[in-house]
Amino acid sequence: MKVVWSPTALEQLDEIYDVIAAERGIATATKWFRKIHAAVDDLTDFPLCGPRIPECAFEEHFTDFIGLRQLVVKPYRVVYEATDSACNILSVMHACRLIGLSNLRTA
Repeated sequence: MKVVWSPTALEQLDEIYDVIAAERGIATATKWFRKIHAAVDDLTDFPLCGPRIPECAFEEHFTDFIGLRQLVVKPYRVVYEATDSACNILSVMHACRLIGLSNLRTA
């Protein structure tokens, strides 16, 4: 299975890298960048390994979130959707943030 990163997710990953690099140095930022990519790379073999996102517990209010899963790479979470042909990475964010539809733009 292939992994497809949305432009939004790539932008968020770049922002995370920049913040960590500014606060803790390039070596630490690179470590986190690689750690997140390694977790996402596992999706090629195990696309359903991540649990459904907690927001799915409120399906009657968040029907757009049904089927979304997450990988937690503390303190970040990678939100994705597994289809028959690909794992679409939709968002990378701090784990304490709730998902909003604006975080999941995939154009």
